[in-house]
Amino acid sequence: MCSKIIVWFILLVSLIDCQNAIEVIELQPLETYSFNIDSIQNGAILLTAPQSIDMKFSCCISIIWPVKYIFEMFGLDKCKLGSVLVSTSGNTNFTDANKFCGDENFQGCSTSNKLALKISKPKWFMSIFFRYYKCTAKAGGSTTTTPTNSTSVSNCSCGKTLNSSLSEYPYFAVVLFYDNPYCDAAIISSSFVLTSVRCINIAYSRQTTIFVGDLKEIRSANLVYGQLFEAQLYIPGPEGIDVGLIKTATEIIFNEAVQPICLPFLLSNMTFENENVTAINFFDNKMYATDYQILTNDICSATAAEKKYPFNSSVELCVEEFSCLPFGAPALYMSNNIAYDVGVITSTYSEDNICYGNVLKRVTAILNWIENETNSTEFCKV
Repeated sequence: MCSKIIVWFILLVSLIDCQNAIEVIELQPLETYSFNIDSIQNGAILLTAPQSIDMKFSCCISIIWPVKYIFEMFGLDKCKLGSVLVSTSGNTNFTDANKFCGDENFQGCSTSNKLALKISKPKWFMSIFFRYYKCTAKAGGSTTTTPTNSTSVSNCSCGKTLNSSLSEYPYFAVVLFYDNPYCDAAIISSSFVLTSVRCINIAYSRQTTIFVGDLKEIRSANLVYGQLFEAQLYIPGPEGIDVGLIKTATEIIFNEAVQPICLPFLLSNMTFENENVTAINFFDNKMYATDYQILTNDICSATAAEKKYPFNSSVELCVEEFSCLPFGAPALYMSNNIAYDVGVITSTYSEDNICYGNVLKRVTAILNWIENETNSTEFCKV
């Protein structure tokens, strides 16, 4: 009898140890790892990197939008909507962890080469209100010291498609209002997307989020290569140029499905007349790419006069007519297999109750404004 009790006790202890086990993932320098609550055992994970290399992390907790405001209105405990514990020291007991609750985006950096996270789902019926929890971590670079007499080479990357099966246009972003796609945008840095000012004007009064990554996941509750961010700041463009910037509440983590677009710093002297561009947009849960030829300024001015809308060649480009694309859609110019964002679709006109458009805002005309507004030194000027 005693022997049976001992056996059962050992099995029980083993079961408890198994349930308390934490998954360990080792990252190599510059490696990115994304996970959600359903992809890790017991909702807890320990990330490690080689000695002296820290890790950046970014997490998103998304709740069905009316519930968030109901909890805030009545001062209810948002932790009942779920939470994430983060130990930047890698303490798997989470005694020094920071706790993030409810509908929230947050980011940070580990204090060592270890990072521990634990995600808790809402309990009971509250679980129907949460959409998904998603975290992404990226290890820092190699600790190898560069010889002082070596030539420094820029390792920046932009405008490249790394894995077309995940995202043919990894620099593309979708602006969502109340979880519904409304505008398009382009990722220009780890904190900003470039879009139309019309999207910004509408966004002020609505719950706005930015989706990047694998667009097949835009309606999914479990993100693997997709990332969702709340909008933190809206910056209208210079006077007379209806573009705008949206800053994400947390940092966009670049991976094989998410990359920044190249801004045309080295193409500033090009007129783009008779050059080909590709307008990309997301509509009805599908990605579309259409090739257009940039028309000459004379043709653009004549067309504008005929249709009775203004055209300013110093800040605008035009193409042959297209059915209206979502505001903010980028126009890509390809050079040496690198994509440059040279135009933002912002202007349309109506004829016989049918919407048309053919005007793009020149990105080369707003490069100084972008740099000033973002205070950024991270743009890849290739």
